[in-house]
Amino acid sequence: MRFPTAEAAESYLLSLINYEVKPVYVRNTKTHDLRQFARRLESLGWQENGFPSIHVGGTNAKGSVCYLIERILRGAGAQTGLFSPPHLQTMRERVKFDGRPIDSRSFCHGVGELAQSFEDAPSGIRTTFEFLTALAFLTFQRRRVDWGVIEVGLGGKLDATNVLAPGLALLTPISMDHERVLGDTLSKIAQDKVRILKPGGSAFLMAQPSSAKKIIQRYTKRNKVPLVETEDRVQVSLEDARVRGGVYSVRGREDYGEVATGMFGKHPEQNIAAAVCLAEEALPKKSLKPVISKVLRNVSVPGRLQRVRAAGKTWFLDGGHNPAAAKAVANALRLHRQDEPLLAVVGIARDKNHEEVFEALRPMVSRFYLTAAANQRAADPHRLRAFLGKTPSRIFPGVSSALQAARSSAQSRVLVFGSFVVVGEA
Repeated sequence: MRFPTAEAAESYLLSLINYEVKPVYVRNTKTHDLRQFARRLESLGWQENGFPSIHVGGTNAKGSVCYLIERILRGAGAQTGLFSPPHLQTMRERVKFDGRPIDSRSFCHGVGELAQSFEDAPSGIRTTFEFLTALAFLTFQRRRVDWGVIEVGLGGKLDATNVLAPGLALLTPISMDHERVLGDTLSKIAQDKVRILKPGGSAFLMAQPSSAKKIIQRYTKRNKVPLVETEDRVQVSLEDARVRGGVYSVRGREDYGEVATGMFGKHPEQNIAAAVCLAEEALPKKSLKPVISKVLRNVSVPGRLQRVRAAGKTWFLDGGHNPAAAKAVANALRLHRQDEPLLAVVGIARDKNHEEVFEALRPMVSRFYLTAAANQRAADPHRLRAFLGKTPSRIFPGVSSALQAARSSAQSRVLVFGSFVVVGEA
C-alpha cells in the first residue's frame, strides 16, 4: 500500500483502533495480544534482540527521562533511536533517529509496508499504537542503532513495546493515573507496570511510593532481576533556581559539576539522575564528563514545563494531566520565583482526577481558560468549572480559540496544561 504524503499515512493510522482517544476500554490478552504482535513483527524481519534497548515505564517523567537519555547517548557518539509517545504536532515525532523525527518518505514507506501486511492478513497489528511501535522497532533494527530508547505507551504488561528482549529497563515514579484501565490502587498499577522488568535484564528504579516499591522489590527478587535505585548511583541537586531554569550539580561515576539548564524545580533532580545512571550503564567504558555539561546546558524537554517567549508573553507548556504532574508544575514555578498569578489554559481528559489537579493549580492561577481537545476523551469544560472554587474562568469551544484569547489577554505569563494535544497547538 502506498501513501503519497505523511498526512495521508497519519490519516490511515488514525482510522485504526486508537485506544489513546478512548476514555474506557477493556484491556486483556485478546485486545492486546503480544504473541500475535511479535509474530507479525517477525514475519516482517524483526528480531527480538534486533537492537540494544532501554525500556522506560512508570507514570510521571517517562518522556522527560527518555529525552534526556537519548540526548546523552547521542552526545557520547552513539547512534540512537527514540520511540516516545505522545507527539505534539506530527506522528513522525514519535519515531526519531539520531534526534530527528523519521523523514516523511521513510514514514510513508514504513506505514505502507505495515498497512499492506495488515490488509493481506488482518491480525497481529491492529491498533494505531501497535503500528507506530512496529514502525519504530523495524526502523531501529534496519538502521542498526547502537541504542533504542523506548517509552511504554500504557502500563507495561500488555503494552506493545513489551515484546522487547530483556535489556535495561527503568521505572519512573508511579502514581495514580489511568485507573479505569490499570487498577484503582497504586499496588495494582505497579503490578502491571513492573512487568517490563524481565529476567535476564537489568532493572532500574526511580523514587517510588512505598506501596509501589514493595511490589517492585518483591517481583524483582522472585524473578532474580538485579535492581538498582538510580539515586544510589547518581546524585543530583538543585543548586540555584533561576528565572530561566535550574542549575543542577551532578555526580555519578564521575563528578560532572554544575550545569545551568532550562528545566524547572526539584523533580528534574530525579530525571537527570535516572538519565545519567542509564547512560553510564549503557556506555560503561565511556567518559561522559565532557558530554553531560554540553548536553544538559540550557536543555528543556518539549512540552514538559517548557518555557517559551512568544507574542510578548512568557509561556509554560506542560502536557501533564494528573495530580502528581500538576503539583510538580506548581511547586517548580513557585521555587523559581514564578509564582506571580498567571493565566492558565487547561484542557484535560475526562478520566482524570480533576479535583486534585485544580487543587494544585488554583493558588497560582488568576484566571482559567477552559477548553477541550477534539477527541472522545476530552472533559467537558463546563463540568471542570465545579473544581475552580472562586477563581474566575472562561470557557472556549476549541483549543485554538482559547489560545488566541490568551495571546490577546493582558496577562504576561500563561500556563498551558492538561494534555499534549492542547500543548501541541500552543
